[in-house]
Amino acid sequence: MIESGLAELLRPLVVVVVDEATQLERSMRRDGATREQIAARIRAQLPLADKAKLADHVLDNSGSLGATRAEADRILDHIARGLGIDPARYPSG
Repeated sequence: MIESGLAELLRPLVVVVVDEATQLERSMRRDGATREQIAARIRAQLPLADKAKLADHVLDNSGSLGATRAEADRILDHIARGLGIDPARYPSG
């Protein structure tokens, strides 16, 4: 979204970040690609730190699944309230 110039159309923007080692490991496991293939994909993109600077909300995905879900719920709640939407309409994970 950011690289394609759509970020301003999609506000509020949430960027999910994780350290590069975790990103590599998870991507290799998910995609069945080599470390070199995944590293090339990462290098072809704008660095996560730069994307995070453009975000309205940053979701750290380096912890447990439960911690990530809790943070995602918190961010969704904040966004919903900011848009005048009752957050209760979105069930928590």
